[in-house]
Amino acid sequence: MSIQITSRPINLFFSGHALEQMAKRGLRKRDVEFVVAKGTCYHRAGGRWYVLLEKNLSRELARTGRYNKLVGTSVLLCRHQDLVITAYRVPNLIHILRKSKYDNQVFSKSR
Repeated sequence: MSIQITSRPINLFFSGHALEQMAKRGLRKRDVEFVVAKGTCYHRAGGRWYVLLEKNLSRELARTGRYNKLVGTSVLLCRHQDLVITAYRVPNLIHILRKSKYDNQVFSKSR
């Protein structure tokens, strides 16, 4: 059975840190792409957090055990580009929702 994940191609770039953490946590690139394509996006702390919730899965996808295992997976992307910073599984969304909606960090130019 073939399942179409998304109608548009996803071109994600992965940081070295993201690849390292994904390897530790047993997440593959296509798992992360699925979470970004189907998950709920939250703009917090200067980044985009994609979290796969049960409500994001259609009945067809929910019957596939592989996708059920991804429920609760969180992916952090850079605010300005499709760069994956890190990915992990979370038991609940409290830690993401408590983050500030705005990036309060002041950037200075180094000379």
